[in-house]
Amino acid sequence: MSALRKLLPAAILLLVLGPFVMPAFAQAASSTSVVIPWGDWAAAALMTVSAVVLPVITWGLRLLPEQLQSLVRTAQVEQLLAKAVSYGINATAGAAQGRSLTVDIGSEVARHAVGYTIEQGPRWVEAWLGGQEGIRKRIIARLDVMPTAALQ
Repeated sequence: MSALRKLLPAAILLLVLGPFVMPAFAQAASSTSVVIPWGDWAAAALMTVSAVVLPVITWGLRLLPEQLQSLVRTAQVEQLLAKAVSYGINATAGAAQGRSLTVDIGSEVARHAVGYTIEQGPRWVEAWLGGQEGIRKRIIARLDVMPTAALQ
């Protein structure tokens, strides 16, 4: 166990500095000029920083006041429902973006969209929206159906 503890700082150092150091050794020395791949280094640095900073930001969102957390969740759910409606339209034969839907096609789109929301969304979404029926109502509200059609 103590051997692993001794190697841990070296492994962390290698992970952090590796993207910066390794490309310099990989350059071919074909002439007397030295090529410094600063663009590659910057891209590697950005990826490394984002790999560390984004999880910290995500963790920090837990510390937001309850009202702001609710706004963030609402935005996440709105985005998920918009994607679900698009998926439902694309997964249903006879449905197209921008066209009004008939009862049969609209019901099929809603069925596909509800399935997408439950399968692809976070687990808390279903309970937060009132189960499958609550999700279905919100999806139907976003569909463009014919004036004579009434989805149930």
